[in-house]
Amino acid sequence: MTDRRDPEPQPSLRVDDDRLIIRRRRGSRTKSAASIRYEISSEAYHPDGTVEIETSPAVWTLAHKGYSGGGRLDVWVYPDRDIALREGAQLALECGLDEDPANVLLFKRKKSAEILERYEQERPDHILRVQASFFVLGE
Repeated sequence: MTDRRDPEPQPSLRVDDDRLIIRRRRGSRTKSAASIRYEISSEAYHPDGTVEIETSPAVWTLAHKGYSGGGRLDVWVYPDRDIALREGAQLALECGLDEDPANVLLFKRKKSAEILERYEQERPDHILRVQASFFVLGE
């Protein structure tokens, strides 16, 4: 188990227009939960054309504020974005979107993000979103 509290420089990458990308990773690398991944936490574009990208440990979450619990916010953690989107789309269908055949067709075509957008459009007082949630690391 290795704990790295200082940013770890990553190999620099060049993009098509010859801008230099500098990658830095923050946080510790351990063999803990398989659902913790390094996601892009910030991107800085500099006047000289370089791009600095930092990645930090995060999990993919599905947040739902809907019918039950008196307006409480429920949050689930998933190992990657695709699984979280699929589960969110399934929840949206279970919450009534399956009454529209177009939504069922979207689910069969694996258009989960579109189903979540439709859910929030049709139910403006509710939330159903997938996003990366970054860990707050103490120093």
